[in-house]
Amino acid sequence: MNNQLIIKIQKDSLKEISMKKYKHEILNELFITKIPNAKIWSNGLAISILDEKNQLLPEISGYFCKNGVNDPILKEKIFPKTQQKYINVVLFAVKGNHGYYHWMMDLLPKIQLLKESKKFNLNDIDYFLFNNLNKKFQIEIIEYLNIPKEKIIQLSGSKKKKILFELEDLIIISNIYDIKSKCNLVKKNLLMFNNKNHFKIYKNIYISRNKSRCRRIINEKELIEILKKFNFKILYLEELTIAQQKELFYNSKIVIGPHGARLTNLIFCKKNTKVIEIFSENYTLNIYEEMSKVCKLKYSAFIGKGIVPKNKKIPHCGREDILIDLDLFEKRLKQIIKIKCTTQ
Repeated sequence: MNNQLIIKIQKDSLKEISMKKYKHEILNELFITKIPNAKIWSNGLAISILDEKNQLLPEISGYFCKNGVNDPILKEKIFPKTQQKYINVVLFAVKGNHGYYHWMMDLLPKIQLLKESKKFNLNDIDYFLFNNLNKKFQIEIIEYLNIPKEKIIQLSGSKKKKILFELEDLIIISNIYDIKSKCNLVKKNLLMFNNKNHFKIYKNIYISRNKSRCRRIINEKELIEILKKFNFKILYLEELTIAQQKELFYNSKIVIGPHGARLTNLIFCKKNTKVIEIFSENYTLNIYEEMSKVCKLKYSAFIGKGIVPKNKKIPHCGREDILIDLDLFEKRLKQIIKIKCTTQ
């Protein structure tokens, strides 16, 4: 028991909890606050925050249920004991940590709020608490921010190895749910992704998911033959830096691709860029449609047939591969770009 803590979590009035007593600074209805003697717990998915009285703070905890009543920390009684108590820490961990979308649209807006703060200075922070850092784009963003490695703490919890941090001063930035607010804050950060070595410009781009594990276009080879007739460049964004992706999307006139996190780069597009997002009939989301509205892009969706991958028994419908009607797609493409095919 020497390496464990027994914590009684206060949970009787979760629905009535307010962050008002902690809010130090209000920025466009969002806030930045400092919580003394806080604790952060993670099981790899949830990020739960306790105050000095071990009261769960659901408004700022990174779980999918905003009021906290189903937060998994409430099932825990014994916690791993932390070896060090950190001082002056900002929480940059986000749910969906492995996803490009969540880093670009959940984390970058928080970073921008911190930059705009008059009471908290990014350069004065002693430690930055992130989730697991195991993706290329995560390292890129940290490098763009010039955060020294010695100031980084990783919240490396998992279902098998849950983790608890005790923090003398924890700086928390609002969770941001409104897509318009997210886009406006991210756009202020875009200059940091300037590409030193200019990338070749392509007006029409297709974003392939052929190297991904899901939502691949089954008849992509035939689709690419159609796209090439309209001078589309086929791209695999996994191979590119964020700066290169920014330059590609910024200079594009038409963007086509299956639903996926890399369409987050639509945030880089100019006004009136045309977008075709491809979905399975069983899984459609309006994330990028809403982003397109905010960025004033000309968005449309194309629905294909969902196909269960051979190596998956009962996958989530969002992981289905997609079979598209090629004739119907080409007809739609001609309507959208309003030009004749360059070859017959």
